Amino acid sequence: MGLGRSVIAVWGILLLGVNAAAADASDSARTVSWRPEWRKVQPFEYGATIVFGISALSIAFFVDPRDSGGYGGVLFDDPLRDLLRAETRSGRDTARVVGDMGYRTMALFPFVDVLLTWAIHGNGEVAWQMFAMDMEALAIAGFIGLATDHFIGRARPSVEPCRDDPEYEKFCNKEDQYSSFLSGHSVIAAAGAGVTCAHHLSMPLYGGGAGDIIACAAASALALTTGIARMVNDRHWATDVTVAWLAGAGIGYVWPRYFHYRTRSSESAAVSFSILPSVAPGLYSGTVAGTF
Repeated sequence: MGLGRSVIAVWGILLLGVNAAAADASDSARTVSWRPEWRKVQPFEYGATIVFGISALSIAFFVDPRDSGGYGGVLFDDPLRDLLRAETRSGRDTARVVGDMGYRTMALFPFVDVLLTWAIHGNGEVAWQMFAMDMEALAIAGFIGLATDHFIGRARPSVEPCRDDPEYEKFCNKEDQYSSFLSGHSVIAAAGAGVTCAHHLSMPLYGGGAGDIIACAAASALALTTGIARMVNDRHWATDVTVAWLAGAGIGYVWPRYFHYRTRSSESAAVSFSILPSVAPGLYSGTVAGTF
């Protein structure tokens, strides 16, 4: 084991904690393997990762957010805003920091698991499959977050208070004030938590049992906290966050868990699939076609 893998392994041992002491490392290495009945990441998924990733970056760098849009809450937005919104600037600032940390952590943590799988369990095949699924989930989640908040045009709940008080929150009257739907922080955090749970509930990455359940639960709790923090900060309505959670969970958990980690028959192994998003000023659409 080289120096790089040794350093990663040390951090992995710290993260495994009590659960690592109860599990034999060699047994874990033998147990963490890619089962023959699982479907590996398919060529169309690698293509989707590239297309959605490039599309997301193109929107971020070359498309300006909408400068107008709809106001006000729908469904349960107003009562939850009254319940959750911080009353002070310091409270909103604290919530902003928590939300930023949450989404950044969940964008990174799935790749920490990839490194731990490679360094501790010594299984490059599993590590690569995890990496490919993580990249796919986050590329699609990033595209959804950027496309919706750049093109739909929904005023953030803080827009009106910012007109009366430019110091209401840090980003008052910025160019993204009509980028409320959906919550980009929340969709990324939920997608990261989703793939984390998909991996840990399918393989004993932390030795099995409590360690892997705790990893999934902690990731899920952080994704929920991220969305709630965005509402406390008054940057998003509850519906912005709820839709983002559902989208992120579908991309991050449902797809890997039931497409890759599910036992399949030989008759269902062949897959043909294509995804083509289209992005233009004032227009976003996509075409999906294929067979499972």
